Amino acid sequence: MSNVDIPNEVDLTGGKRGVVGRVDVPGGELAYEERGSGLPVVFVHSAGADRGMWRPTIGLLHDRYRCIAVDLFGFGDSSVPTSRFSDFRALLALCASLRLEKPILAGNSLGGLTVLNAAIIEPTVPAGLVLLAAFAGGWTYSAELVEATTKLRTIAADQGADEALEAEIDLWLYNGRDPSAIAPETRSYVRSARRNSAEKNIDHTLREPMESLSMLDRVSVPTAIAIGEHDFDDFTQIGRLLQAGIRDSTLMTVAAGHFIPLEAPDVVAEMIDDVAARATLHG
Repeated sequence: MSNVDIPNEVDLTGGKRGVVGRVDVPGGELAYEERGSGLPVVFVHSAGADRGMWRPTIGLLHDRYRCIAVDLFGFGDSSVPTSRFSDFRALLALCASLRLEKPILAGNSLGGLTVLNAAIIEPTVPAGLVLLAAFAGGWTYSAELVEATTKLRTIAADQGADEALEAEIDLWLYNGRDPSAIAPETRSYVRSARRNSAEKNIDHTLREPMESLSMLDRVSVPTAIAIGEHDFDDFTQIGRLLQAGIRDSTLMTVAAGHFIPLEAPDVVAEMIDDVAARATLHG
């Protein structure tokens, strides 16, 4: 594991960079970025971003938490596995390597799935969870979402991969909203992060699956769940299932799309404060 101090320059997300490190875990190497001290909070990004999506939120929290944003395999600066791999087992290995005591685990979409699965297989590791537009194993995508992703494949076949990638970014970022709803620098960030992961060309079929929805009773820590008002209905339905299945959980709707940390970092920061307070009472 190595750490390199990076100047506090402002990036496309509007947040400042922290100290970057790498850690060897089963399946490869994970990169992470750290700011602050105190109760540890580990942030895991969506499939349309990388660790940079958390910098605005971390800017609101680093004065009272040890904030660690992780790049999953095949994203950001982490390695690309060539054989079967597990995001959630790698995340747990990172927590162990960094000697994190009872961290709060926060995740958006794929990141939400990752922290949820980590809490299912190792329920004593986290102090609490924050699940933002989270996916969950065992969910069958709706016809609406299947049709939308099918159109992306058609664009790729007819117009090329670059046009398909631009359409994919617009689909997940706007989902029918006027582009003026999102700051141009936010789209620039998502475009940069998504292009980087596309170039890495990770084989997602190698990812270890888990039927999360059938095992929610194993989650035993305070959990805050948020769904985006402008997101696909799939994630609204998943959020409701998560809230129904996790005992000590809350559910809220945020005026945002799928990338809640980019659109509402202040709300995410408040959710983390809430989970931290509940975890103190819980533990």
